[in-house]
Amino acid sequence: MSTVVESRAARLLLAAFLYSVGAVCLFSELAKAQENNTVIEAGIAFHIVAGGETVYRISQNFDIDQAGLIARNNLTPPYTLAIGQRLILPITRTHTVAVGDTLFSISQDSGATVASVAALNRIGPPFTIRVGQNLSLPPFPGSAATSTAPTNANTLPGQLPGIPAPDRGGYIWPVDGRIVSTFGRKADGRRNDGVNIAAPRGSAVRAAQAGVIAYADSTVPGFGNLLLIKHQGGLITAYAHNEAQLVARGEIVARGQVIARVGDTGGVETPQLHFEIRRSGTAIDPELFLTD
Repeated sequence: MSTVVESRAARLLLAAFLYSVGAVCLFSELAKAQENNTVIEAGIAFHIVAGGETVYRISQNFDIDQAGLIARNNLTPPYTLAIGQRLILPITRTHTVAVGDTLFSISQDSGATVASVAALNRIGPPFTIRVGQNLSLPPFPGSAATSTAPTNANTLPGQLPGIPAPDRGGYIWPVDGRIVSTFGRKADGRRNDGVNIAAPRGSAVRAAQAGVIAYADSTVPGFGNLLLIKHQGGLITAYAHNEAQLVARGEIVARGQVIARVGDTGGVETPQLHFEIRRSGTAIDPELFLTD
């Protein structure tokens, strides 16, 4: 892997994970489910039967196939339901690829992750899709069958503390060094969703702005030791290839606080920091955003 530009597969995985921890919106089916006595567990929708409900009424309420509802729950004639009975809702979603679509843009629009959509449709690197292709989409975010989210105590998607107000002065550069890869597409077709900054091993990596640590681990391929900080305004900053992580998930950090040390973990050969800024999942050029 290049020392300055992440592979496309690794970049997409990070983009998906950034989106999942920072900006996943509940799409219409989920909102509808929550209003109709339905719970989501491990990405599967369960409806809790209320008084007077029938198979037909439930299928109409959720706009799903009655026969599919019967089959998914092994119901038999006369299909009598009991109050409190849990029914699996066979909600499926599809997307027909249009001009300009990418796996990442489709995942963003559907509230899924790139990893889950790719796995469901057996799409491997470089994750190429074609116009007119019909893709299956996970029914709800977080499907246990396809999720690649971290699973240890420091990375579980549980409740985080409230995000602190930003410190005055805007976002600062996270490390003193030399930019060795700028933001955007490269001549060979690859793209950098952030900047790579070369610095001596062990140099201080500082939080660009006040926030809460949303991720502190090394499970995203290609990025080594990685920190993600959630900030107010739907912003997330990412700090990759760290030699040492000095904070843990859930910690509140201040602007300028030392959070890591520069290293060469993951897919790089020399000490450097890969730094990204995203707003609602969309990468922003740090050189146009940082103040000093």
